[in-house]
Amino acid sequence: MDFGSGNNRRLINVSEIGRHIETKQDGLSKAIVGFRALTGCDFTSCFYRKGKAKPLELLENSQQYVQCLSSLCTNEMDIRGLTSFVSRLYRFKAISDIKEARYKSFLKIRGCKGKTAGKKVKKINCSSLSLCEKVLLQHLLRSQYVYMLWINALELDPTMGRCPTNYGWKNNGNGYFIPHWFNGESLPQKVNTDDEKIAETVDEGTEIREDDAENYGDHDAVNFIEGEYDADTDIEEDLNVDDMLFEDGEQSDDAWSDDSESEDDDEDTI
Repeated sequence: MDFGSGNNRRLINVSEIGRHIETKQDGLSKAIVGFRALTGCDFTSCFYRKGKAKPLELLENSQQYVQCLSSLCTNEMDIRGLTSFVSRLYRFKAISDIKEARYKSFLKIRGCKGKTAGKKVKKINCSSLSLCEKVLLQHLLRSQYVYMLWINALELDPTMGRCPTNYGWKNNGNGYFIPHWFNGESLPQKVNTDDEKIAETVDEGTEIREDDAENYGDHDAVNFIEGEYDADTDIEEDLNVDDMLFEDGEQSDDAWSDDSESEDDDEDTI
């Protein structure tokens, strides 16, 4: 490969680099192309706060993941194995179900162990959670498409007749393809139905049902009726409760935490 210009111009022996990579794991030189597409490139997004150094180390030490990443260039990609690899990026071992990894990510941020409630968290950065199943599927399809483009770069038609709309993209109507993040609704129908019941009002939102008013409390119900209800009201009240003394004279040890997942939490493993 001809690289650089002027006095910095040199030839890089790519074949020699490929042979050196193969000494670490058989098939690694092929899998590393899929690794690049999966973990983020010019065409695919990366995983939030997940770089490439540690995932690459994970790939180099596992023949199983080498085979999974290599399957991206085939019509039968190993979705289960790729899901397991993505779960490892979020430091969950032996989990091939991305739903379970996402649930455990949430418990980790909440500071929970099992089903017991942990520390209170004022804010949760949902970007720190692992991808949900249907979003991950579209990401895998985009990675597969890009991988196939790269390995067929010397062909007259690198796409080999494949349409991007079948691989995680959609046409925005202006001649460009943008990511299609997931199929279906963003929320389960039951959640939407419950929200509609809570927000149901009479006379264009000037009244609220009695049972909803009981749930919100008198003060919150008034704010809700006037269109000024804000969850921060509850937060301020909870902060005041934490500062109050119990009847026995002892202060609450359930202090409110204003911190979400710390920077060091990524080093923990569930």
